[in-house]
Amino acid sequence: MIDVHRQPLEDQVDRLMGAYKKVRSERTHLESVVRMLEREITQRSDEINRLEHELIMLRRGREEAGRFESERLEMRDKIENLLRDLESVEQE
Repeated sequence: MIDVHRQPLEDQVDRLMGAYKKVRSERTHLESVVRMLEREITQRSDEINRLEHELIMLRRGREEAGRFESERLEMRDKIENLLRDLESVEQE
């Protein structure tokens, strides 16, 4: 009587073990995918941080360039005024 039930139970155990191994294999694969995605996220985050820093530096550079340009124009105006003053002194 026990032998009659034994084979179906062994078959069921074999199927369950096969399913367990498949699930375990899939879990390992998914964990690997998660690690890969985490690395990708970290790399992209680092790239975003680098680009944000570069943008800040470019904005600062543009601000400084604007200041230098206004200083250059101011100096040019002073030089032109000095040249006019010099010409007027020479004419007197």
